[in-house]
Amino acid sequence: MTNILVVCCTRQKKETSRLHRSLTQLGFSESCFVENNRAGLPASYNPFLEQYAGQDLILAFLHDDVEINDLLLREKLLN
Repeated sequence: MTNILVVCCTRQKKETSRLHRSLTQLGFSESCFVENNRAGLPASYNPFLEQYAGQDLILAFLHDDVEINDLLLREKLLN
């Protein structure tokens, strides 16, 4: 079964981000936040690509100011 992992870099704590709040409201627990990030996005995202290469996994890289209100997020990403 394919899993989904949302990855986000934020310069703050994850709890202050729109993305974290919206994922929490949707009950979407498969996420990883790089908090207090000062590195460029490639430097922060590439380790995730390397770590999960070849796995049956969807990596969704999102900005911290994104707000998701779609209850069918998981189903849409899997299709």
